[in-house]
Amino acid sequence: MTIFLSVLKIIGIILLALLCLVLLILIIVLFAPIGYESTGEYDDENKPLINVYAHWLLHIIRFRFTLKGKESEKELKVLFFTLYPKKETAEKPEMDESFDFEEQEDFADNWDQHDFEDTKEQYGSEDTEEADESADNEEPDESADADKAFAEFEEKVNTETTGVKKSVKEKISDLFVKIKRKSTDIYDRIRDGRMKVQDLVEKLSDERTKNAVTELWYVLKRLLWHIRPRRFNLYLHYGMDDPSLTGEIFGIYNSFYLIHMGKPVIVPDFDKRCLDGNYLVRGHIQLFFVLTALIRLYFNKDVKRLYAIIKK
Repeated sequence: MTIFLSVLKIIGIILLALLCLVLLILIIVLFAPIGYESTGEYDDENKPLINVYAHWLLHIIRFRFTLKGKESEKELKVLFFTLYPKKETAEKPEMDESFDFEEQEDFADNWDQHDFEDTKEQYGSEDTEEADESADNEEPDESADADKAFAEFEEKVNTETTGVKKSVKEKISDLFVKIKRKSTDIYDRIRDGRMKVQDLVEKLSDERTKNAVTELWYVLKRLLWHIRPRRFNLYLHYGMDDPSLTGEIFGIYNSFYLIHMGKPVIVPDFDKRCLDGNYLVRGHIQLFFVLTALIRLYFNKDVKRLYAIIKK
């Protein structure tokens, strides 16, 4: 009995350790932030350069995207292993050492002679002459058969065309029938579409739809606030052909100073036309907040009803 209890104790400890390990992994996955960072540069002389870098689980999983002009590069790594793009190693085909090139060249040089002698031994010269004469005699028979087949085809076409011809009165009546049928179909489609639109407007204007829209807007605002960049830097150096236009743009920028507090640094140039600058965006996302928002929408009956209406 003591041995049995000791075995149960060991099994319980192992199961508890595995459960704690699973919970620890789940907590790390849900609460470990997915960091993102983007930088960019632009000037009149060089191509625009954009770099995007994202990492997760203490930089174990990394993704990098680079765009320079129209050329782009992507890279996905896990620890020291590159998952994308995969390096392709081209294997060179192994050459058969038993293949004799000299023997094949001798065979190619004597090919015509071997072929002629084998054909002559197998069929003989007399048989080939008889085959040529028989081929010459069969040519007239084939031409006669072709003329006969063409005559039969022409006769068949004539009989079919005479049966298909209709009078002008029948053609006009058929045309009016088609036009009437087409107009009826168009009218039915317009009527059905109008009824569907009215039904949709009635469903979207009720109280449950308003509650669903309010819930969606609330969840969307929370997600946008969560994934917002925690750091944003912008430097812009610009100049227009007309110095007065440069001053007007700079005046509009300063009129919103209480909102941006001078964080986007904009430097005007009144002497020449130019445009260059750089930016930095940095932030993070936690899967826990995204998952809770999706679960909240999934268990909301009004949102489910609105999704079913839109899906129809």
